[in-house]
Amino acid sequence: MKPLSLPVDPMEDSQRLMGELLPMAKLLLERCGEFFPMGAEIGFDGEAQHVPAPAGIDQTNTLTVAELLRQAFAIRGRTARERDHPRPHGSGARRR
Repeated sequence: MKPLSLPVDPMEDSQRLMGELLPMAKLLLERCGEFFPMGAEIGFDGEAQHVPAPAGIDQTNTLTVAELLRQAFAIRGRTARERDHPRPHGSGARRR
C-alpha cells in the first residue's frame, strides 16, 4: 500500500470534482428542470467517482436527500479508515 499523501493542489482536486458533477447537473437541469443533491470523491487510488445517496429514498425532499448523501460520505470515510487502520483483535474496542 502506498503512503497516504495530501493533494499537491486542493484547488485542482475541487475543480476535478466539479468537472465530474457539473455535466450531470446540466443534463438533469435540461431534461428535468431540477436535480437533487449529489456528490463525488477522489479515492485513495486518485480516481474520481460519484457517491450515491442510499436507494429507495423519497426523492421529493431535498433536505432528506442531502442528509442521506452526507451520511453516505461519513460511512465511506469510516469504512476507509477501518480498512486502512484495522483494530487488533482483542484490543478492548467495543462493537456497535
